[in-house]
Amino acid sequence: MRTPKGHIRQRGASYEISMPVGRDPVTQRYRYVYEHADSLEAAERKRDAMIERIAQGREPLNKATVDDLIERWLTVAELELSTRVSYEGYIERVIRPVLGKMRLRELEIRVDIFDVLYAELRRCRKLCDGKQGLVDHRPLGRARKPGEDGPGHRCDERCRPHVCKPLEPASIRQIHAILRRAFNFAVKCRWMSENPRPGRF
Repeated sequence: MRTPKGHIRQRGASYEISMPVGRDPVTQRYRYVYEHADSLEAAERKRDAMIERIAQGREPLNKATVDDLIERWLTVAELELSTRVSYEGYIERVIRPVLGKMRLRELEIRVDIFDVLYAELRRCRKLCDGKQGLVDHRPLGRARKPGEDGPGHRCDERCRPHVCKPLEPASIRQIHAILRRAFNFAVKCRWMSENPRPGRF
């Protein structure tokens, strides 16, 4: 993965350093981090330090992803059957689609992503991104494409235009608990240097 070079722009009497840090996995919008300096030389030093920090996060010694961690953690976690079933539901519906491909070391410098995720879940449990024309299919299933034969979901009167509904606070706390426990395991295995979400959110 190529390390970003960043940009320096003069803003009045100071200099602004902007550094791209990739797409946000929740909103899919490009994200930047910013710093400021009083001189061009100081801005160049800050830019070089930012590049080094991001390079460390993107090219870690351990390249494990959240998917890798979740799979390993579930094999050793001591969970009651009902708890395991509940956790696996949240993992498949929320955690894997949003965070699964992210490297663990990257999350150590992207701790803000959890607050963004929880905020989006409080807006819409399906993380719909506010797109128009979405449909909530009933019964649940894959919509059959036009002209497609065979098994699959065909819309009927039970399928309605999507209406955003927030995820219950208790469910968000469950997702947070899953991440906290999985990251504790990652620290124990030395896949991460520290838990990015150690306490309550």
